[in-house]
Amino acid sequence: MGFDLVYLGVGLLFFSWPLLVLSLFAAGMFHLQIVYAEEPFLSKTFGTDCQAHRRRVRRYWERRR
Repeated sequence: MGFDLVYLGVGLLFFSWPLLVLSLFAAGMFHLQIVYAEEPFLSKTFGTDCQAHRRRVRRYWERRR
């Protein structure tokens, strides 16, 4: 999430449309890496512990109680 916010901030700081589009593209690529590479690896490595953790914790934003 930190990288996504940095890329978005740089795009807004310089107010350049191409840079903003590139920043959004980079954030999307990071998201795809998390969903299709990291999460399956963690599920395979940690098994049921990882599944229990994923049920308790959201990917990006905190869950309201």
